[in-house]
Amino acid sequence: MRPHHLFFSILTLVLLVFLFGMSFLTTGAYFAKNLRYLLSDAMQNSPSIFLYISSAFFLLGVFLLIGFTSLQKNRFLKIKIKPHSFSVNPAILSYSIQTIMRKHLQDSSISVEVILLPSKKLEVISYLPDIEEDAKETFVNWAKEEISSHLQKKYSYFKDFSLVLYYQ
Repeated sequence: MRPHHLFFSILTLVLLVFLFGMSFLTTGAYFAKNLRYLLSDAMQNSPSIFLYISSAFFLLGVFLLIGFTSLQKNRFLKIKIKPHSFSVNPAILSYSIQTIMRKHLQDSSISVEVILLPSKKLEVISYLPDIEEDAKETFVNWAKEEISSHLQKKYSYFKDFSLVLYYQ
């Protein structure tokens, strides 16, 4: 998990815990008369406002929970193999493609990033050490064929993908 994904997950968790906590607090204030006195003398005359506030917090929490879950679900590649389907994290694909490229070029400075585009198409971005001009075309052809066959064999991914190579 990348650090900014971890931060976003923690922020999401804290926000949802806060919203659900406020929902339970205001629901408890509706039923506990002494708690209502402590919270506010102004709201004492209409305790039903606590029920409305708790409902609003709860609905907002449910809405955010569904929204965050659906956002996270789109970050995985769903692969269907009859009769089952499964999801693969692009980080796993990055690691396996990076291993293939490192083995071929025998260089550990290669890094690979796989991005799942909104059209469910993969984009493979690779940062490579600089190689000779005539070897670049050969390597591009090898990489397209090798990555394509690897994705087909190991992950049953038969769609087209984009390959972006940056030479450093």
